[in-house]
Amino acid sequence: MSRVLVLLMVMAVVVFGLNGQVSGFDVFPICTGSGIVSPPSISGNIVVWGDSRNGGWDVYSYDLSTGTEFAITTNQSAHIHPLQPPAIDGDIVVWSDIRNIVLNDNNTDIYGYNLSTNTEFPISTAPVQQGTHVAVNGDIVAWVQWKGSDDYDIYGYDLSTQVEFPISTAAGYQYEPATNGEVVVWSDLRVGYDTGGENWDIYGYDLSTQTEFQITTADDHQEFADISGNIVVWQDDRNRYGEEGTLHDIYGYDLDTQTEFSICTNNARQEQPAISGNFVVWMDDRNGDYDIFGYDLTTQTEFPIATGLGDQLKPAISGNTVVWESGGDIYGAVIPEPCTLTLLAFGGIALVRRKR
Repeated sequence: MSRVLVLLMVMAVVVFGLNGQVSGFDVFPICTGSGIVSPPSISGNIVVWGDSRNGGWDVYSYDLSTGTEFAITTNQSAHIHPLQPPAIDGDIVVWSDIRNIVLNDNNTDIYGYNLSTNTEFPISTAPVQQGTHVAVNGDIVAWVQWKGSDDYDIYGYDLSTQVEFPISTAAGYQYEPATNGEVVVWSDLRVGYDTGGENWDIYGYDLSTQTEFQITTADDHQEFADISGNIVVWQDDRNRYGEEGTLHDIYGYDLDTQTEFSICTNNARQEQPAISGNFVVWMDDRNGDYDIFGYDLTTQTEFPIATGLGDQLKPAISGNTVVWESGGDIYGAVIPEPCTLTLLAFGGIALVRRKR
């Protein structure tokens, strides 16, 4: 009896997606042609982003389960900060708002919106500049607050108690917070900022014990942290800092075991990771422009998600749904079952031996 090698092409990983995109998975549009958009955020079936279709910057949303788009705020005097996208967790959307800016000051505030009650509410309206990189999880909202000169701190707000509190007020820069509702993580430049050097690290803060701790101690830059459960991920320059353009890698840290590990060290730029559960996603320029790649922490498998023409930028993830910005539009894709991911790791081709 002879053996026949049967090539099974997994079409879902090589087909052309919508709008001319080539993807590891089927890509679907979320918002196209509305104007310039900010990078999106996602929680469950709801995607949110900043949108300039009305001339200012408003907050828009899209329900993946119903295919319905709706505006959260389009008040002409209440616009989100154009460089800071909104964030979402569950029914709560938060953003940095410039409605109270007076003349030439840079004061910005933090506002929120409850999707279940269709109610907008202020979170922090102190007369300072605040709101760079707003994050939310559960009852906890975190943001950057400018204290003047080169001093940026991390502040938080408990939605259940309506109490604002400091998270990190160390000297220098504390930037880009993310939270899982129990721990807040951020990029920190407290070492070397006053001497002109730069050595960004990742720090964390345990909300229950009110304890700050350092996560990374490697040289050079560790930035753009995200957290889900007990896993923290970030963009890391330790291996190739100083090379032309600086090539970044993706690293992770297990808070339970206090163990650091590498996720992707491909000889290209891996930037701005996001994590949800066992999946880590990031933007990656190994193919000549930025694509979206992913990694399954359970199977330790890397896979492409969106490799379309042009740049696919700044992904966000909730569960197994990934969203990103590309060319002023927003797209999404769903990571399939683990068996399909295994095929992806081998280029989408399975060799099956069949006996006769």
